[in-house]
Amino acid sequence: MAYHAALIELMAQHNSFCFKFLILDTPKQHEIHNDDLNQYIKALKVLCVQQSVQVVFSTTEYHYEGDNQDMEWNPKYQGEKQLMFLKNEF
Repeated sequence: MAYHAALIELMAQHNSFCFKFLILDTPKQHEIHNDDLNQYIKALKVLCVQQSVQVVFSTTEYHYEGDNQDMEWNPKYQGEKQLMFLKNEF
């Protein structure tokens, strides 16, 4: 995550954002403390607001408390270990 944060920050500093949205997945959530992840997401949000970039963030163990500018989508189909967005018809 530090590598991605550094790349995003460099692009913002040099006005080289060639995209308007990011899709992120939480890597190895069991190795990242929720407080650290929360600080990362909040800092990313500040940067994205400044640069008019939208973030789609996927996580299973961490829950972000957003504000009125955020939207949360939750899966509704039962999976083996967690809820899923796609339904298994087999």
